[in-house]
Amino acid sequence: MLKKVKIILSSAFVLSVLGLTIVLGLTQSNVMAEEKQAKKAVISDEQKEWLRGLGFSPNSIENMSDESFDHISKQFKGVTGKPIKEKVEYHKVEYTLDEKGKVKKVKMIKKTKEDYEKAKKEKDAKRSVSILGTWDDTRDSWIKQRLYVGTISGSGNGDYMAQTSYEWLEPPFVAYSDVTGITHGNNVDKVAGTEYGEHWYYDDNGYHTADITNNGEAESKDPDGYADKFDLKLFGTGVGDNLLARDHGGYFYITFDQDNSFDDTADLYGHYVHALTSSFFNISVSKGGISLAGSSESQATDTHVDFTY
Repeated sequence: MLKKVKIILSSAFVLSVLGLTIVLGLTQSNVMAEEKQAKKAVISDEQKEWLRGLGFSPNSIENMSDESFDHISKQFKGVTGKPIKEKVEYHKVEYTLDEKGKVKKVKMIKKTKEDYEKAKKEKDAKRSVSILGTWDDTRDSWIKQRLYVGTISGSGNGDYMAQTSYEWLEPPFVAYSDVTGITHGNNVDKVAGTEYGEHWYYDDNGYHTADITNNGEAESKDPDGYADKFDLKLFGTGVGDNLLARDHGGYFYITFDQDNSFDDTADLYGHYVHALTSSFFNISVSKGGISLAGSSESQATDTHVDFTY
């Protein structure tokens, strides 16, 4: 029960409070209005087949925005692709919590598809049972990562494409800004300005793009590879029970040529780095690795393929 308190206010104070309330209300409305909800591309079966030939996964095609499809259609107009090699890996993201529920450690553990399916069944079973008075100091998420390399003919963007893509099969437990990228060995000559990336998520208001990296805008560029930083959304645009973001995914690609005509082999690595404490960090790129400085703890997934030109 709240006690009633009599307060005498001057008319000037009342007007100022009302004015502030109106301003705050307008500001919040403007923020909500300015948030642009992305539009998914409408892609025909023939166009889907063409995108698959360029190396895009079914998940990337299904969740491609209208803006990105328009960009890719222009960048690779008249271009056909052919796969050379592809690798898909599953990673368990294991968060360890302290007694206050704050993440103190995380591990990314390479697993199999069967491991994920088994864990999902066990998790679904636990959701149907309420256990009172117990404390579990771990939380698990899962990432599916894919690395693709293939030829692209007639593009003027190089003779080859490398693409890494990811899906959060279970939502992340913490979210700041994450990094995806591609690194490589010596026999890869990247075509500058051709890199592109897109990242999306869903909430109860639908589909959103979290970030789009246009040509030449990769966050970190190094002789050993490129890295793409993006916002990983923990919360969506809903309220209450509809607040959490889900179904995060994305892709990032580069195009390249063979660097050494006397060597027919090359190595490529796809990476995903999950930042745990801050969105403000520096990215370090090296062959086979991407790391962060400024986020106190992060773990990276690394998917590797070697191939012959």
